Amino acid sequence: FWYEPGGYLYDVVDGPDGDSAELRPNQVLAISLAHPVLDESRWGSVLGVVGRELLTPVGLRSLAPGSASYHATYHGDLRTRDGAYHQGTVWGWLIGPFVDAWLR
Repeated sequence: FWYEPGGYLYDVVDGPDGDSAELRPNQVLAISLAHPVLDESRWGSVLGVVGRELLTPVGLRSLAPGSASYHATYHGDLRTRDGAYHQGTVWGWLIGPFVDAWLR
């Protein structure tokens, strides 16, 4: 589901709170799969936005900085950490799908 103003895919469409245009890394899977599910004409835009906003030296952020839900750090007690878990934490394993998509 293409988010034209951002040049990437929506995170959620028709969810309980409506559509969410938060920028998350899972969309690189739509390109990196053996049989990509995203039209090739949109690959460059997705990879450009993900590269600028989510790419770090050790992996991809789980949410783009600037999002209202973004947490720059993962620390504190269990409740605080659970609230930050998918809200900006860098995931090293996502670099694999990103590189696969970039190489395509």
